Amino acid sequence: PAVERIKQRCLPDGIDMPLLEEFDFSGTAEAARHRLLTSKIERGPQAVSEGDGDDSDEVEDDGSNVVAEFYLKPTTKLREYQKIALAKIFAHGVARSGIVVLPCGAGKSLCGVAIAERMKRSTLVLCINNVSVDQWHGQFKMWTKLPPGALARCTADHKESWSDEYANGGVLITTYSMIGIHDDRRNNQGLDFMNFLRQHEWGCMILDEVHVVP
Repeated sequence: PAVERIKQRCLPDGIDMPLLEEFDFSGTAEAARHRLLTSKIERGPQAVSEGDGDDSDEVEDDGSNVVAEFYLKPTTKLREYQKIALAKIFAHGVARSGIVVLPCGAGKSLCGVAIAERMKRSTLVLCINNVSVDQWHGQFKMWTKLPPGALARCTADHKESWSDEYANGGVLITTYSMIGIHDDRRNNQGLDFMNFLRQHEWGCMILDEVHVVP
């Protein structure tokens, strides 16, 4: 029922933002990397877990909003149903938006991390509270080789930013409430944060617990 309500809200007579959008990255660095990773999926879970940069020489980086040094650790292994979810999202050489629905404890966070890693674009993760922000932060550290300077959290009490080395792209984790407050109620630090969000080009957005989005 919750998923159906989200679908209804996204219809043209609602917010008019379809759930299934496609990003055609044919001919770009992402397309080449997608083909490489697809071949790994076909070869099995061990191959999928080898996102350690060994194939980076085969892909020419187009330099557009790409997060450098963003790879899964060699020890990261996706389960079969997680690989199926990713295959649906990246089918036919395009990245499709949508909702990943899995039982509690089935590894939805790892799916989200793997999606962001494959996109290799600046990623915004929105969570329901500060605890979830910390959990997602831990998931990116656990499963990827993302440099610390490219991973940041932003809550009402604790604000981080990317290091100068990764100023053009990284992963930012924050809460729905942080972006939902009206600008009139923000202090200068909050306004700076929102200006950064609005001005930066985000290539991937992950909405945690999307069925309870305000």
